Amino acid sequence: MPPTRAAPRPTGRPAPTPPESRALPMKPALLPLFAALLAVSACERPLETEYREYTNLLASTNRMRTDYDPPDAPVTRDGLIRDFETVALHSEEEAEEDRPKSSPAKPLTRWETPIRLRVFVSEAMEREDFEQSLAWIRETTARLTALSGVPIRVVTSGPLERNTSEGTITLFLADEDGRVQLADGFERRSGKPTRLSRRLRHHPGRVVCYFIPVEDDEDRIERALVLIPTETRDALRHACIQEEITQVMGLYNDADDVRPSMFNDDQEFALLTRHDELLLRMLYDPALKTGMTAEDARPLLPAVADRALAADAAGRDTPLRAPAGDAPTVR
Repeated sequence: MPPTRAAPRPTGRPAPTPPESRALPMKPALLPLFAALLAVSACERPLETEYREYTNLLASTNRMRTDYDPPDAPVTRDGLIRDFETVALHSEEEAEEDRPKSSPAKPLTRWETPIRLRVFVSEAMEREDFEQSLAWIRETTARLTALSGVPIRVVTSGPLERNTSEGTITLFLADEDGRVQLADGFERRSGKPTRLSRRLRHHPGRVVCYFIPVEDDEDRIERALVLIPTETRDALRHACIQEEITQVMGLYNDADDVRPSMFNDDQEFALLTRHDELLLRMLYDPALKTGMTAEDARPLLPAVADRALAADAAGRDTPLRAPAGDAPTVR
């Protein structure tokens, strides 16, 4: 196995430390149905068992669909414009004890540099499991590069130090021990428990996998963390990989009326749809600028949607915008 089979270590710079005061746009990947599933459990069960039963529950209720362009949810220009504003110009804040879930407005956020996606796995992960996950990561990043023009280089070894010419996504495939080690590392650097470290130490509950982006003062994404529990398997693991890496490109929000899309908490669609790819094309259109508000972007969106639809109809993978940097490399 590659050197990264060692469990994630809290030394060095294993992941960005988000400001404690900043709302973390973590992706809740479970339905309220899962809460009911947990409630009927008379005793503590392995997390892998809970996730497997949850995946079966979704499939039995016509969720976790893999349709790319479903005929029962046609994509329209007006729908794309509406959904783009919802997904790209709002962020998701989870419900807390003192407030409900919300989707506050945010500026347009995206990567302006090539990306290095660094994969870490826990020591106990089986080789075959790792190789399948890595194949899904490579497949996803290659597609996102083709649609956005942002080169994404997948690596499984090498230093973690930041490079000013390259953004960094650190993706952890972590079991319970690995998550505890990550929590220890975050707390050592911050000097106190953080929202993230507390989450890492406890049962994930209704949150399966999530991402945490860090932006600079001009709303450019500089680095991000993606965490996927190794207790996920098969279809659920694949869905987590595709959704978290896609959302961390700048499509942060989820909403019940965004369809057909992964960006919807009902989990109807498990993988990237044509609709989602069009939203990503729109996000990296040259007419839009990082830091734009919804008010700034709104007059431009009809033409942006038209260009995305035209590129899609022509079958072009060539993006509308390509940031400076080397050609995309996946290895």
